[in-house]
Amino acid sequence: MGKLHEAVIRNDVESLKRILTGDEDVDAIDANRNTALMLAVMRSAQVCTDILLAAGASTTSTDQIGRTALHLATVSGHTPTIGLLIQYNAPLDRCDIFGWSPLILAARQGSLEVSESLLAAGASVDGVDNGGWIALFHAISGGHYTVMHLLIAAGANPLRRTKTGWSAYHLLCACGRRDLFETLGWQGDYEGLRDNDGRSPGFYERSLHDPRF
Repeated sequence: MGKLHEAVIRNDVESLKRILTGDEDVDAIDANRNTALMLAVMRSAQVCTDILLAAGASTTSTDQIGRTALHLATVSGHTPTIGLLIQYNAPLDRCDIFGWSPLILAARQGSLEVSESLLAAGASVDGVDNGGWIALFHAISGGHYTVMHLLIAAGANPLRRTKTGWSAYHLLCACGRRDLFETLGWQGDYEGLRDNDGRSPGFYERSLHDPRF
């Protein structure tokens, strides 16, 4: 572990400043491929984050699972850090090894304020992960319906399909929330909306109540 990482872990601002006046690589990584900036973000060490960014720390570096500092700030839910990273041109739509962008992570966690910040900065509302899921689908699956409403208002497409052919309506029925269909703009019969197995959203709704399905 480098001197910068150690200073961040101690939240030792003065040592961090002193080290940065030397020839230490601001983007040096530890055994987990974390830069000092990533550690500062994970620890919500705002002052250290400010100093490292001002010293030119990269916002595009990725850790061992492909996550940037913005991914890590999203996981921590620290909106001031997210705002600062965005100011330093952190990539909004970079995906990790699972295909998860910061917005998808925010939707998975049900983080409304973080989702709002990312969308306001221009994050893609319909970016897909490795399974063809968009942030909207993750919000529904997690029961985060306030975030779901936000994503729909931002233009998320409930008819987009996953790799298994599921739409947002299939997910809602599988979660027992057919009552939210109209919120997503659906009106009328949905039996023609079939997934890759030929099943409509209604099949998954009925399967919740009838073991024969």
